[in-house]
Amino acid sequence: SLRSSGGCGVLLGRLKTMEGDVVSIYKETRTIGDVGIVYLNMQKKIREWIKNLPYGCPPDEEVQEMRKEILDGRAEHIKP
Repeated sequence: SLRSSGGCGVLLGRLKTMEGDVVSIYKETRTIGDVGIVYLNMQKKIREWIKNLPYGCPPDEEVQEMRKEILDGRAEHIKP
């Protein structure tokens, strides 16, 4: 398993969910000035984290911070 080799596979599901949310928000915001670019950059970062999971975990603080930004973005841009 990834965990035994020092990887961070346990985060894969959460990061994939975050990426899906970012894509959804991007679809709603891509026409709003620079807002879309912010989410594109987030997606790039998440993909980097996913790619590096076999080698270790992304900084927990960064993940939590981005998760909060994504939740805020969803609340702001995605109509229930």
